[in-house]
Amino acid sequence: MEVVSFEKFALSEEDIQGGVLGSEMASMPRSEGLHWSSVVRYMSSKKYKKGTEPSSWYRETGFIWEMMLEAVFKQRMKHHRRNAINQLSFEVDDIHMTPDGLVFDGPQPGPEAMLLAPPSGVNTEDYIEEYKATWRSMKNIGVAPGYTEFFVEFEDWHRQVMGYCRAAQTTRADFYVLFINGDYKPMIPDAVYISVRYTPSELEENWEMGLNNSQECK
Repeated sequence: MEVVSFEKFALSEEDIQGGVLGSEMASMPRSEGLHWSSVVRYMSSKKYKKGTEPSSWYRETGFIWEMMLEAVFKQRMKHHRRNAINQLSFEVDDIHMTPDGLVFDGPQPGPEAMLLAPPSGVNTEDYIEEYKATWRSMKNIGVAPGYTEFFVEFEDWHRQVMGYCRAAQTTRADFYVLFINGDYKPMIPDAVYISVRYTPSELEENWEMGLNNSQECK
C-alpha cells in the first residue's frame, strides 16, 4: 500500500447550506428568503474569537444529526405529541420561521374559533414546542429551581425559540432535548423536557437584535 496524498479539508459555507437546502430528508421545502435560524446562527458566531469558532465538520455533523432527528426523533415526538401542529411556517418582517410544533391550549384558529372559545375565566395558553439534540452535557441545564445554566449554555436555542414565540404571540416554549451522551457519567443517551416562559420585553429585545443583524447575514 502506498499513501499518495493525505490532507484535511473543510466544508465551505456554500457546501453546508447546499446540504441543508438540497436534503431529500427535509420534510417540507425551504422557503425562499432569509430564515430566522440563519440570523440566530450569525449572532451566535459573533461570540467566538478568531480561531475558536466550531469547525465546518462540527457544523456538518450537527446538520446530519438535525436531519436524523427530523427523520426519526421528530417523527417519534410528533406521534407522542399528537396535539401539536407541525410543519408550521411564519413570516415576520420578511424573515421566515419554521418551529417544530405549536400547541393550541385554547381554540385552534379558523372560522369556528369564536364558537369554540372557552368560558370566561378559563385559563388557556398556546405554546411553541422545539425538539433538540446535543452533545453537550445534561449538567449544562443547571439545577432546580433556577436552571440558570440552561439560559446561558443554550443561548442560541433561546434566541431561536423566542423568535418563534413572538411570531406565534405566546410567551411559553416547551423543549424536548435529547442529550446524546447524557451527563457523561456514564455516556448514555438521555432526554429531558423543559418548559420555559419569556417576558414580552425579552421577546421584543431579541427580535430587535435579530433585525439589526439580519442585513449582515443575507
